[in-house]
Amino acid sequence: RQKVVISDKWGFTKHTQAQYQKLKADGKLIPDGSTVKVLKENPFIIERDLQIRRERKLL
Repeated sequence: RQKVVISDKWGFTKHTQAQYQKLKADGKLIPDGSTVKVLKENPFIIERDLQIRRERKLL
């Protein structure tokens, strides 16, 4: 048996639909399988992570 649960979360993420759409519009989400990762506010880490993902063709 399966239990169906109604949630306000967006897909399999821990974010609501409004939070998800705002983070996506701000470019702070990184796909991670069926979920997403939220980029932190450190600009060096963000730029380096994006550079690595571009090199590996993950974005």
